[in-house]
Amino acid sequence: MSIEDPISYAEWYWKVSVDAQRLRSEQAEQTYAPLIQQILDLSGVSEFMPEALRPLYSELVKPTHPDFDTIARPIISMYTRALGLVAGEEIARPTAYMLKASTPTLKIDANMAALLTQRRKMIKPVFDVYAGFEGYSDTESREFYNSLLPYPSIPDIITASRYLGDAVNPKPYAMSKFDIPDNDFMIWDWLTYQKFTTEQVLSLHKGKTCSVVNF
Repeated sequence: MSIEDPISYAEWYWKVSVDAQRLRSEQAEQTYAPLIQQILDLSGVSEFMPEALRPLYSELVKPTHPDFDTIARPIISMYTRALGLVAGEEIARPTAYMLKASTPTLKIDANMAALLTQRRKMIKPVFDVYAGFEGYSDTESREFYNSLLPYPSIPDIITASRYLGDAVNPKPYAMSKFDIPDNDFMIWDWLTYQKFTTEQVLSLHKGKTCSVVNF
């Protein structure tokens, strides 16, 4: 059996089918080749193309064998989609600007409203309206607002607890103001200790307030 020299009808049908497929591939290659060349030239892709890919694209631009249309088709689809997304977004941007300017639909969100209310730029009832836009009930709105208020850091709370609570044991008062992990309290407490800097120690040493051993 030989496709080049068919004997039976089945061989002849096979040869005709292969020839038709080859002709179809060659016609597709002739259609795709200039499109790929245009994409490479106008998009700047060829300038940054890795050397390992240049032989493949050279074959796609000037095909020497059939069946490269199966590679050219997805490549054209991939590049046109990518370029279309980038270029289409830029082309549509002025239209989007004009549409948003002519039909404004955005509202101040609850975070912005809370910030403006804290700064006395918005009254509380107006904040409640904007919080309601996002689905907060009156109770949830109040708690949401409170959650955005500035709050002292853990070291600041422990330091204040030495004055507002027990100076020697600030833990109970600090824990009543913030949920400090019990295992980490000693670390946070240590961070509140005042420590001499090297410059301060030198000054104390020069004034004979700090001994050589302590220094």
